[in-house]
Amino acid sequence: VATVGYHIGDKATYALEGSVAVGGSGVKFLENNMGFINKSSEVEKLALSVPDNGGVVFVTAFSGLFAPYWIDDAKGTIFGITAHTQRGHIARATLEATCYQTAAILAAMHADSGKELKNLAVDGGMSESDLCMQTQADLSGIRVERPAMRETTALGAAIAAGLAVGAWSSLEELRGWRGRGKRTFTPKIEPAQRKKLVKRWEKAVVMSKGWVEEEDHEATDAEDEDEDRAEKVQGKGEQEVAAKEAVKQADSDAERKPEKADKDDSKTAERADEGGGEKSGSA
Repeated sequence: VATVGYHIGDKATYALEGSVAVGGSGVKFLENNMGFINKSSEVEKLALSVPDNGGVVFVTAFSGLFAPYWIDDAKGTIFGITAHTQRGHIARATLEATCYQTAAILAAMHADSGKELKNLAVDGGMSESDLCMQTQADLSGIRVERPAMRETTALGAAIAAGLAVGAWSSLEELRGWRGRGKRTFTPKIEPAQRKKLVKRWEKAVVMSKGWVEEEDHEATDAEDEDEDRAEKVQGKGEQEVAAKEAVKQADSDAERKPEKADKDDSKTAERADEGGGEKSGSA
């Protein structure tokens, strides 16, 4: 999406922005949820304990997938696990997941802007990992530049404040800062291999879709079945109760009829007796 990169003076500089839902939090998942590592800084050592990912692909869609996929119903999925899969393979796949998504964002930016990217400047916690940065260069096919100052957001705020109070006259004075102490990672794999790896990742992304929707449908269908079953049971129960009540009513009516007949006969006999007495008295 288009956004404002920075606004200094009367001139606004715009940028293209893309977000990855899970980056460093994927490493935290290995630490806190899986217990693979004791702290985040150990993830690279664990990942380097194996030569590659062992065929494992980890789509870290813990809250869906953001740019450039925008798949809300994706779920975190791990593909390619075998009896030989180790924790190191999953650690590598976790780091690679962020690199694949970043490469996809860069490809989308290239498609939108029409401009080919020549290098990628990085910062933040995951940039501390040499393995992660080399993987990013390999999957993106461009140079990755890591500055000595990794917290560039804070640096940018400090630069903007300095420009506002006149500490520097222009951004041109600061151009040389970006190159100080930086390290550059260049791609080491062939384009054909990169294409193959990206194709497998995209296949895994497609397979991660639809989990939430499917669960919702299953839950709804199960609820509907339970409700139908309950209604049938309730209806059957009500019918049985009604039938029993009808039988009781019929039995009760049958018992009342002889009693009523006896009472009617008794009343008739009494009237007859009373009538006879009157006649006897008149005579």
